[in-house]
Amino acid sequence: MHMLNLPVYLYTPAIRVFLDLENSTKRGVDMMYHGYVKLAKGVTNTIRFNFVNGDQRSIAVDDKEFVFKLFDSYTNKELLSKDITILDDGETLNLRGQTVITVSGEETRDMIPGHYNYSVLRKEGAILHPVFIDGASKLQGQALLEDGITAKFIPSETLTFLQGQDDLYTSGPIAANRDGKGNNALHTFQLYFTNFTGNFKIYATLDNSSSNPNWAEISDLNYTNQSNNITINIEDMSNATYFKFEYTPTAGSIDKILFRS
Repeated sequence: MHMLNLPVYLYTPAIRVFLDLENSTKRGVDMMYHGYVKLAKGVTNTIRFNFVNGDQRSIAVDDKEFVFKLFDSYTNKELLSKDITILDDGETLNLRGQTVITVSGEETRDMIPGHYNYSVLRKEGAILHPVFIDGASKLQGQALLEDGITAKFIPSETLTFLQGQDDLYTSGPIAANRDGKGNNALHTFQLYFTNFTGNFKIYATLDNSSSNPNWAEISDLNYTNQSNNITINIEDMSNATYFKFEYTPTAGSIDKILFRS
């Protein structure tokens, strides 16, 4: 038996931002922004901005206001604007120059993973000032939005049916999406009824092609004056490739069927 022992780092990313309002620079300066801001899509991200002067000394920002803006790296369209929270209280040495922002999962939900630009601006009333030291400093930093650290929501598929002889409604083959599931796949069907009376059947196949496969009946259900919605879960131990549905109403209707695999 082999056990992995992996280190996990828990910390809040901190970005240095140069703000030389003291006119106290004693040496040359480096880039205004230090490294990427990494954002994880779909979860809450907390980022600290540490304001320092050209000599790398923390500068007091307890009486100042800043705003964080995120832009599309190609069009420079503004996608997000947030006031930065000032942690510097003017007294605590360890908080000197410290600020923080929180970007929620909802704010990144519709963004495409990839590279973005961001800027930090100083606010004076309605006027915004870029935060930089001289013309050599960059006015924008880079942000990388990454996906995949949480499960991605996959919408349900709405099934369509063709009406045949004797009021028999039949769906087309529905892919079971078995790749990676092994022999423990779970398939969920949500049925929406209006005073439905009739028969409902579910078929499955192991064939790799959806063209004229060999169907096996796996469920035969009868309903009488059914109006409550019903969820059917199928634990697929056989690793089916496709499903098919048939129903024959004698009264009422099945309004829709949703499928998720």
